[in-house]
Amino acid sequence: MARRRKSGFTLLESLVAFAIVSLVAGTAYLSLASSYARQAHVMRNLEMARLARALLTEYSATWPAMADEGVLGERFFWLISDTPMAQQSNKQAIPQLRKIEITVRESETLRAPFRMSTVFTRIENGERSK
Repeated sequence: MARRRKSGFTLLESLVAFAIVSLVAGTAYLSLASSYARQAHVMRNLEMARLARALLTEYSATWPAMADEGVLGERFFWLISDTPMAQQSNKQAIPQLRKIEITVRESETLRAPFRMSTVFTRIENGERSK
C-alpha cells in the first residue's frame, strides 16, 4: 500500500519562509527610516539656507541698522558678522570692501550650523552693492 503524502507545508518550511520575509521587511524598514532621516536633514538645511539668504538680503538693504544676532521663532538662532576685508599684498583693511558671514543654527540641536558668506562694497553714497 502506497503512503499518501498530505498536501500543505511543513512547520519547518513555514518557519524558513517567515524568517526570510522578516529579514526582507526589517531591511526595508531600516532603509525607509534612514531615507526619512536624510530627508529631514536636507529639509532643515534648506530652511536654514533660505533664512540665511533672507537675512543677507535684509542686511544688505538696511545696513548698518539691522541687529547682528537674533532668534526666529523658537527654532533658529542667527548671527551676522561684518568685517572689513584686507588687501592681499599688505594685509591692511579696506573700509569699502566688507565680508558678511551669516551663521544659522537650530536651537535644540548640536548639529553643525549653516554658514553663508559674501563680500559687499560700499558705494559713494553709503549704500552697498554685491
